Amino acid sequence: MNFENKDGSGKIKIAVDAGDCFTFIKPLSFCWYDNRGSVGKYLCALPYSPEYRDEIHRSITSNLNTDFSQNTEGLYQLLLPLFKLFPAGNYSLNFYNAEDRELFKYQSSGGELAKTYIGDWELYFGNLTIAGEENERIKEHQRFLAANANTKEFYPSDILEYTTFNFYSGADTFFLATQPKEKIDEERVKYFEREISAGARPFAIIHNCFFPGSKPGESDIAATQTIASDYFVLDGHHKLLAYKNLKLFPPIACLTFLPKSKTEIMLDMNELQKYLHSRQFAHVKENSD
Repeated sequence: MNFENKDGSGKIKIAVDAGDCFTFIKPLSFCWYDNRGSVGKYLCALPYSPEYRDEIHRSITSNLNTDFSQNTEGLYQLLLPLFKLFPAGNYSLNFYNAEDRELFKYQSSGGELAKTYIGDWELYFGNLTIAGEENERIKEHQRFLAANANTKEFYPSDILEYTTFNFYSGADTFFLATQPKEKIDEERVKYFEREISAGARPFAIIHNCFFPGSKPGESDIAATQTIASDYFVLDGHHKLLAYKNLKLFPPIACLTFLPKSKTEIMLDMNELQKYLHSRQFAHVKENSD
């Protein structure tokens, strides 16, 4: 269903340009292409915000264990308090249950002979990046190289590779964590494994943005390209890890922001620079349009 969020604080938002950045007042997760000629990406987890966790939990009082695939209006009412954390504007809300796996489907090339397949899925956690610890990480990397001098061809010899998580963003569906892996409570993951194994199907909530672009003559601005951001996890890291451990597909509630113009989701590069290591930011700048 599509709806208008008329009153929002804008605490949670996605900004795009040289990469996709999930923010809660400040950046929490940033992803950008590694520009090696394929579809590899880098991912940084930035210092976690307990306030973000508290705001999300205060906004969602249910255990999120209902199949809303035939009741999107019910899902909307359930998540209504959450929407106040987002910018005002237009949104799309969809629910994908574990059985239909609609979110995980992709179509092969081949025109009329194309077939629909169910792809795999992944939850990716970026390496924790703390701007003030860059020099410490550089010294750590130098010690690492010295200790592995004889076999360094098998190890990340570049500081960017050493400090930044790198993954392949192929045909499969992937979700990006908005908290560092260090904040995961393994006992909580095991709790959800037991619940899911007993038949419960708690869903995770993800967020992305989509801008269809424009053509010359459609507006008074230059033509802009279509933008579809990555999926960021709003709530459900522990649930997703439990589903992955059990080799099951998770049910997903997806909230998509539909900006009217690209300016609504433009990334503030000067603000981003405050949170990245200098080599990370240099790579972003070198490979941005």
